Amino acid sequence: MQESVSFDRALGNMLREKRLEQKWEAAQAALIYGEAVRGDPITRKAYLRMEEGYLPKSPRRRLILAAMLGLSPLVFGISGSNVARTIELLSPVDSSKRAKSLNLRDPPGKKTQ
Repeated sequence: MQESVSFDRALGNMLREKRLEQKWEAAQAALIYGEAVRGDPITRKAYLRMEEGYLPKSPRRRLILAAMLGLSPLVFGISGSNVARTIELLSPVDSSKRAKSLNLRDPPGKKTQ
């Protein structure tokens, strides 16, 4: 499924500058963004396309970009009321279910009491 994108070269350049300030490689930024958006990294090439100015239209995805790079959501056109609505859409992973499914609580060989 193709995601809707908008084009904004100046904003793409800003993403690149902020990534470089963080001293992140494009692959690192792609990993962080992808994990936040869908639980899997996106490709380095896909992230670099955003830096070229092909940005997601989704307020949720734009908010994730703003948060990971320390930018104001207003830079991405997300107003105060939209931020609150978008934050509601960002539901964190239930760590207890994830820990159970991955068995992170009991390392192999450890006996439970």
